[in-house]
Amino acid sequence: MTDTTPREPFGPPLPTAEEAADVGRVGWNLRCNSCGGYGATWVPKMRPGWGDLALCYPHEKELHAMQRRHKDELAALTTVNFEQDRRTR
Repeated sequence: MTDTTPREPFGPPLPTAEEAADVGRVGWNLRCNSCGGYGATWVPKMRPGWGDLALCYPHEKELHAMQRRHKDELAALTTVNFEQDRRTR
């Protein structure tokens, strides 16, 4: 396997299994579930019913950023800004 897997139209090509093994990347034999590139790590309990998710570092970082944004948005939506008298219904 010496072919590269493209990530984005303008991004650098992903490493092949041999390239990832040569540089000793963690999880060199794991492929990212998002982009298919080698050098992924396990992210525990991210797939309900399946368990772990294998992601390369950029996609793992993206996942954690998205989870932070969702957590912040939920906190903003559930914040009580004022109390309302229930008798006015």
